[in-house]
Amino acid sequence: RLALPADTPLMIGMSVDVNIVIRVSEAALLIPGQALRGDTVFTVEDGTARRQTIQPGIQGITHVEVRSGLPETAQIITPFPETLEDGARVTVRGE
Repeated sequence: RLALPADTPLMIGMSVDVNIVIRVSEAALLIPGQALRGDTVFTVEDGTARRQTIQPGIQGITHVEVRSGLPETAQIITPFPETLEDGARVTVRGE
């Protein structure tokens, strides 16, 4: 059961979203959620797109924790490029 404070301005018929924190990771490496498909991301290495498999951790609304498989200095392509092939030449527009 969940209880809201008595002064919460909620009326019959209104809805509420609840986020339950089950674990906190301090100093986690995070990537945008839209950069990930399953356990795969695309990175840029010397102007070339590289498909990499990672081990994702906690998934939030906008970001995903990376537990392993990706260095902190990696440049991530986001959103996930569905039609990009591994090894394709790419140009970085922003960071």
